[in-house]
Amino acid sequence: MAVARKLACLVWQLLTTGEPYRWASPLRTAEKLRHLELLAGHPRRRPGAQAGQPSQGGRAAYRARRRRDQDLAKLAQAQYEELVLLRSQVREGS
Repeated sequence: MAVARKLACLVWQLLTTGEPYRWASPLRTAEKLRHLELLAGHPRRRPGAQAGQPSQGGRAAYRARRRRDQDLAKLAQAQYEELVLLRSQVREGS
């Protein structure tokens, strides 16, 4: 029950303020948005560089983005743990 309440509060906060989820994975979010675009009927993109455009780097670039995403997730986890610790200290002090 407590988990359901926390999720409901989180969703309510995100919907009412219109801000994105702070600890969301940027790469995964982009993948999900692209999937929704395809479901909505947007045209598919051809893999590789388009005529007149530089290459996006292929697989190596994806791995680099994935590594940056993992680093961001570690940072988010550390921030979340610090937030929980601060909240517990405030509750103990009051």
